[in-house]
Amino acid sequence: MPLADLTVTPSDLTIGWTLHASAASVWAHLADRDKLPQWLGKVVQGDLNPGGTIVVDHGGGYLCTSIVAEMVPEERLAMSWEFPDEQESALTLELTRVGAADEILLTLAHRSLGELTPSYVPGWLAHLTYLEASLAGHPLPWLEYWNLTATLTELYAHPGRVSGRR
Repeated sequence: MPLADLTVTPSDLTIGWTLHASAASVWAHLADRDKLPQWLGKVVQGDLNPGGTIVVDHGGGYLCTSIVAEMVPEERLAMSWEFPDEQESALTLELTRVGAADEILLTLAHRSLGELTPSYVPGWLAHLTYLEASLAGHPLPWLEYWNLTATLTELYAHPGRVSGRR
């Protein structure tokens, strides 16, 4: 199961996600501006070096701006995270080799989200699903992203109760 851990506090979330890929391949998807659009969004501006700024369009011109704080290839990427209508938060992505040679635990920690924390859980789960598909060589179509996010939002908001009818 890809989801290895999900921890949510009032202002932070941590997701552990098992990926069947090499550390080099996972890293390329995290730090290569040509691969980011397959799982995160369209890169409008991209300098993924420490101190650099990356701007990602998450659809319809909804832009997130991040300043890269730390980059240790194939190990850790830390950056700020800010949409125009939200407070700045902190995102860290860490890679840990586990089990087989091509098995990586990606730990995504998103801190200082405050009251937005619950709304970020389904979105990150959807993005990590897209990352996993891209790593497998089968990127998912972006037209389905919001449908997947809506489904995950419903599941997260109402565990144990899902109806396909409204």
